[in-house]
Amino acid sequence: MVKSYVRTNSISAADCRRLAVLVSGLLLALLNISFLAVMQEPWGISSVIAHWGAGIVKLSGSHPENWRYFQQGHDLSPSGFLFPGADDTWLILGLVAGSLLSALLASEFRWKKIRQPRQIILAVTGGALMGLGARLADGCNVGAFFSAVSSLSLHGWIFAVFTLAGTYAGIKLLTRLYL
Repeated sequence: MVKSYVRTNSISAADCRRLAVLVSGLLLALLNISFLAVMQEPWGISSVIAHWGAGIVKLSGSHPENWRYFQQGHDLSPSGFLFPGADDTWLILGLVAGSLLSALLASEFRWKKIRQPRQIILAVTGGALMGLGARLADGCNVGAFFSAVSSLSLHGWIFAVFTLAGTYAGIKLLTRLYL
């Protein structure tokens, strides 16, 4: 859609990309400010996944309310969508839908064929490590970086430095293991 607009008008593709980044950044900033104003807490996503896990475990008859995580002030109330305490499920679904819409509008969405089972193993392992890291850091890149930096918190910048270092190490490792 964006590429067809660029072809029929005088905006260059590079200018269109810069404009898209600017508009996306402004929209994210407005959403972050709005979330903080309405919910009275910074925007975060990874704690919802802990609630999803607790909901799944609770279906099997276990009692996640006895876990230390939920005894330290993290809510496990029955008010959430899908699972108890997962009120922010809509945020995650909106984030996924918005990312998909953005990729579709930029004509960047494409299906890729899985060439080797090794790709699946690496993707699942990477996702599991990212999830573990998000829980250990008590936040993902949305809560521990985006919301923290926008509120001028030092821990957001520290998170950014180590995220960049981890990304660099991960790319080097992936290049050696995969390519």
